Amino acid sequence: MALELWFREDARHALLTVTLSTLQGAVANGTPNVSYVRGVLDSARGACVAFGVDFVGFVRDLRALLASRDVLGVLEAADAALLAPGGREVTRPQPLA
Repeated sequence: MALELWFREDARHALLTVTLSTLQGAVANGTPNVSYVRGVLDSARGACVAFGVDFVGFVRDLRALLASRDVLGVLEAADAALLAPGGREVTRPQPLA
């Protein structure tokens, strides 16, 4: 099925569902490391670009849906790693505000 047949909101909801379940599944097996979460976010970012979904809004909605503080802490650490100059790795999750 060609990308143009998908509605952007349908694609956004599907991406949120897959990303959310991937992160929560990783926490169910123990707190995921920053590299794993960064990979999940990188994959989601690529899919967002492919479907024309705003990634900043996507991450904001993802944060609102996440129930686990473990996932949120690692997500914040992955955010910091993605935004750090030179792609430097963050070694531990940042505390939640």
